[in-house]
Amino acid sequence: GVETASDAAEEGDTGQEQDAPDSAPDRRLPSMLPSVANVDFQDFDLTRGDISGVVTWSPPADTSAISGYEVYLTDSSGDRATGIHWGTTPLGTDMLEVAENTSLAGYTHIFVHTRSVLGESP
Repeated sequence: GVETASDAAEEGDTGQEQDAPDSAPDRRLPSMLPSVANVDFQDFDLTRGDISGVVTWSPPADTSAISGYEVYLTDSSGDRATGIHWGTTPLGTDMLEVAENTSLAGYTHIFVHTRSVLGESP
């Protein structure tokens, strides 16, 4: 089966510093974007190695810094670079449909990451 996991937001920064006046907008990611909770997926595809269904999650309590979500199929490490990006949903859409006969491609976990207008949570 496929396991689900909320992303574990870590402190992050775009690495871009600005020596601009105080009136300039802050162009860095917040030190920590809030995480989703209760990621769930039930597989309705009967074919071994394939899945289909709907990934659901609960949004963070404070979504003021969030613009949407990124959903990945990956291994237990949650490494997006080696996983499969399933899709992006806007704020207010707390689910992503997985089409019938979607291959697991050897992966075992689903991760949902929060996204802001400045980038994606680590």
